Amino acid sequence: MPAAVAAFAANRSYASAREVQNGILSDYDRDFGKHVSKVQVPRIRAIWRSLPAQLAKEDKRFVSAEVPSEDGSKSRARDLRDPFEWLEAAGVAYRVWNVSKPSLPLDSYRNHIFKLFGVDVGLLGAQTRIAPEIVVDGSRIFTEFKGAMAEQYVQQEVRAVADVAPYFWTSSDSRCEIDFLAETSGAVVPIEVKAEVNLRAKSLKSFKERFSPPLSVRTSLAQWRPQEGLLNIPLYAIGDALASLPDMCRRKEEFELARWRFS
Repeated sequence: MPAAVAAFAANRSYASAREVQNGILSDYDRDFGKHVSKVQVPRIRAIWRSLPAQLAKEDKRFVSAEVPSEDGSKSRARDLRDPFEWLEAAGVAYRVWNVSKPSLPLDSYRNHIFKLFGVDVGLLGAQTRIAPEIVVDGSRIFTEFKGAMAEQYVQQEVRAVADVAPYFWTSSDSRCEIDFLAETSGAVVPIEVKAEVNLRAKSLKSFKERFSPPLSVRTSLAQWRPQEGLLNIPLYAIGDALASLPDMCRRKEEFELARWRFS
């Protein structure tokens, strides 16, 4: 969020940035009650507040039954349909849908499974009440949530920079999952997200062998590493890489030029 970045730049203080983020979250919460019916407000707030816990799971698929209803019972998916639509229309949260087959057009293969992400990785950190210093310093107690933060960041970059609504794919035996699929220039590009420097990606390897995508992307805390047919991008540079995806897919022969650009 620009205001949070400006606050940090002005004061060199994570606390100043977090204060702005908390203010934005409060504004969101108040807005929920201004623009929807009284029946839907508690459901929207329940979904919004459950978002960090849903992403913190190893299996990040959103489970409607884990959203508490007003009477404390489990929510039903059909009761949350309109609240989900409102959150997406308001630009507050986005669903990343699962596809049964990574083929064009991806939306034709969409099923009922999805992950729910927020609009900003900084706001996600504020929602979880994780101290900014823990995120920046990479504390061990932050280990389990690193993957969620990394995926949130990449998801918002895919939408903002590549102007693409991403999907994700899981094999029928659930042993292989690709974090994101981007449909661009008549191709489906798999994107693997790693929150560490460890580059082992069995799922991506399996996906490449099975579907032979023209280009694959892996982003992590590691630096650039040349590899045939695979664009290894540091997390901080993923935005630039995504901006170049359409051209790289159209002109695969320029892969070596792209590798030089990000080295």
